[in-house]
Amino acid sequence: MLTRHFARLSFPLFLWLLAVHCAAQQVNVSADHPDGIYSAGQSIHFKVDATAVTPPPDAVTYSLKKGGLTDAGSGKVELKDGVGHFETKLDEPNTILAEVRWGE
Repeated sequence: MLTRHFARLSFPLFLWLLAVHCAAQQVNVSADHPDGIYSAGQSIHFKVDATAVTPPPDAVTYSLKKGGLTDAGSGKVELKDGVGHFETKLDEPNTILAEVRWGE
């Protein structure tokens, strides 16, 4: 009976600790315009900040999707002290989604 009660209390605690650990392992990707609005043909500069990841990765790969669906490019960014940059541009009004992955 005591073991079952302990297991009921331990599992939520385990999930909470796992969530806290995962939340701390975060990579932030931001564009250089805070409002995210660019003119057609203007370069969009992205900053990758992986300093919250312990240890920070040496590199990340990124993929860009125009309109959230159409492939618009990809590449690899070397990180120095957990920070790196990449850029792209769109020749027409649209949206761009940047996806960053590491540790694969």
